[in-house]
Amino acid sequence: MTGSVWLAAVCLAVCAATCLSASALAENDLAAALPLPNELVAFNTSEGRHLLLQANDNGHAECFWDLSMQYVTQETQTYCSIATLTIMLNAISVSAPIDPVYSPFPYYTQNAIFTPCVNALVNKTVLAKQGATLQQAASIPTCFKVATKATHAADSSLDSFRRALMEATGSKNTFLAVNFLRATLDEAGEGHFSPVGAYDMKRDMALVMDVARYKYPAFWAPVETLFNSLNTTDSASNLSRGWVILQPAAE
Repeated sequence: MTGSVWLAAVCLAVCAATCLSASALAENDLAAALPLPNELVAFNTSEGRHLLLQANDNGHAECFWDLSMQYVTQETQTYCSIATLTIMLNAISVSAPIDPVYSPFPYYTQNAIFTPCVNALVNKTVLAKQGATLQQAASIPTCFKVATKATHAADSSLDSFRRALMEATGSKNTFLAVNFLRATLDEAGEGHFSPVGAYDMKRDMALVMDVARYKYPAFWAPVETLFNSLNTTDSASNLSRGWVILQPAAE
């Protein structure tokens, strides 16, 4: 079996095992999800899979494999940031709290992430009503020996965002999440968080692993269009949306 054929087989196996929005939606439940705008490419299409293989060949899908093993759907319609952080924290493999559901095994869940430290940083009741701002989401991982860096798109540039994508997707231990406005992508909804799993240099597209999998599949978006969706104002903070990078904290 050649390397490219093996990688394709692995990719399909991972998608089948972890991406609820992939083959199951394509074959059975497509009516339950909203159609993607024409500019976006669904991950579970032949074109979407080809983009992943192309990104992997160019060394910019390093984070995908760890993220895909932890890919989950947000448990409520305001928990996009919590689901995103849960995925990324499990992918980083730092010490985790214990959820009684999985006791005695430590594992980040959308319930266990609300430790006393996190509850002191964010108001869970408010978050349940309106979700998190970029800065609030970036503060949560600091409770778990994880270094974070939030960047507001209005304070940055398209080129800086592209460089951040290349760095994160080219590393196995650096993860990037985007906080974007769906309407700018011609999607239904408002502000949203999701991890980025890969970057295709040839097409200049990023793989957004959408955590609202009941609504949209994971999708590829042109980087400039994605940046424009980050460079929008969050009414809760009166600041622009943007991106957050997670890495293990230095010892």
